Amino acid sequence: MTRPPYVLVGGVDEMQRAEVALAIANALGRTGVSTRVHRVVPRGSPRSALARSVPGSIARLAGWLAIFSLRVRLRRRALVVDGGWWELVVNPLPRRIHPHALVIGQLLGRLAPRAGVAVHVDAASAGAERMDRFDPLDPRYVGRWWRQALLSAGDRAITVGPDDDAGGVVVDAISASASDVDQSLSAWRVVPMAPPRRELRTTSSSPELALTIWRPMHPVMRPLARANRLLLGRFAVATPPPLEGLEELLAQLGLAGADLAAMRSSWTDRQVIVAGRNGRPAAFFKIGPAASRMREEAATIASLVHARTFAVPRVLFADEWQGNFVLATEAVEHRGDPRRLGVARVAPIAAELAAGAAGAPSLNHGDFAPWNVLEAPARPVLIDWELATSPAVPLADLLTFVTFKGSTLGGYRPADAVRDLTAPGSPGWSYLETLGIDGAEAADRLGALIERGASRSGPLRAFEIEMQRALPR
Repeated sequence: MTRPPYVLVGGVDEMQRAEVALAIANALGRTGVSTRVHRVVPRGSPRSALARSVPGSIARLAGWLAIFSLRVRLRRRALVVDGGWWELVVNPLPRRIHPHALVIGQLLGRLAPRAGVAVHVDAASAGAERMDRFDPLDPRYVGRWWRQALLSAGDRAITVGPDDDAGGVVVDAISASASDVDQSLSAWRVVPMAPPRRELRTTSSSPELALTIWRPMHPVMRPLARANRLLLGRFAVATPPPLEGLEELLAQLGLAGADLAAMRSSWTDRQVIVAGRNGRPAAFFKIGPAASRMREEAATIASLVHARTFAVPRVLFADEWQGNFVLATEAVEHRGDPRRLGVARVAPIAAELAAGAAGAPSLNHGDFAPWNVLEAPARPVLIDWELATSPAVPLADLLTFVTFKGSTLGGYRPADAVRDLTAPGSPGWSYLETLGIDGAEAADRLGALIERGASRSGPLRAFEIEMQRALPR
């Protein structure tokens, strides 16, 4: 006996989501299928500290999942669920779910009944915005969480706009035969232990390739990333490809048949893709709107190929493709741990950039974080030039470096950062003298730069404020 259809609807805007769920139920009803719309979300929030703790949150998620699963499995008619249990994981604040319990919540979600069709109601895009810091109240982040959850929660995942005929689309999807299902779904799988906002996925049976584009540096996230080696084969589920037509682009670059991994960039409108074999990357791709800054990034890389103290990745492809701009660069063989990279190692690189490397304009890299300086056999290789600006502001790149090193990698105090940038004979002092600036100005220039960053927030800004307090008076 055929089970009644089960459709899961998710999205940021609850009113739009409810309207779409009702439209789907009405469309199924018109086909003669008895349908019920259900919003399975526990009411109220716990008052005790134990219930709001990590163990208490996990226990509540597991209990609610059991109730939700029972209701879905015992359905006697078609069921359209608006949000359901998944809303607890995607939007945990109203139920006071501890944020550290959400990783376990994602794994518990693999045990939930799979919907025949998972529908993402896509709200209007906010455009190209950079999202460096997680804010659970930011609709852009909640939207990414919903997309990722729905990719894992249904046999087929579709996206509809608030004005689309969602009912007709879902009815067609339910009535489609197995042969109509896109076979590429079986090739791509969600990487389980990764931030849902990244939408990390791969065609490989190993997570190694995916971990070359998602490189968590926080001490808590590194063990979770390594756990993917055990979980990818057991818990990963099929997901649609990030873009259509990638095979043609890969064949054009001599990479036909390569394994792939993809994730959303920190920029809301672009994808980062790596192609390789046997877990070793061969090429990295950035794909985004034709009007993005990647065109300037390609030009910047081309202008720096003759730099003395550092190298840049070789550009394989930089052109428009299917309405997007694609920047493909050759993978760099590198070694070393970004946590061990010191200011003394990178200061000459930043100085050459600011002075104008090999005839290029004076530049700030703009994202001079330790993980963007790869220790290669010959010279360090600088990657990710999308935020490069000209002319350079002295010490700006080094301030970025020490701030990321201290706030994200740990083991580096604000007082150490100030000493490395302002003390006589320090890397920062020598950097300024290379540019023809008196090194004694280091403290004043650093203080002014920190003041300019007053609009920043989170751990980066907190580290900068501590640096400001440690500046010599």
